[in-house]
Amino acid sequence: MAFASIRAHLFAAGYDFRGRKYAKFRRELASIIGIGSVKVLHLNDSKKELGSRGGSHGTHRRRGTIGLEGFKRSVRDEAFADIPKILETPKEKEKEKRAGLG
Repeated sequence: MAFASIRAHLFAAGYDFRGRKYAKFRRELASIIGIGSVKVLHLNDSKKELGSRGGSHGTHRRRGTIGLEGFKRSVRDEAFADIPKILETPKEKEKEKRAGLG
């Protein structure tokens, strides 16, 4: 079985992977699903707080509650070096309108 590690959803579920807390998160991830089962990292920030149980994501990664520190260790983790990473950032309203997307 394969899994996508969607950061905003994990954060909303109460998993804190920011800064020094990453080591504990990684151990939990390894014991629950296995590191090798993670096949893609979906790097998105959250509008909601840790443990909020609401999967509201899509905010700019420097403006959300996860913040840049929440992504650094995941991206640098050698276990995830060869898997795809999706960096989700919201479109700005004006750019969307000009492109006919808003």
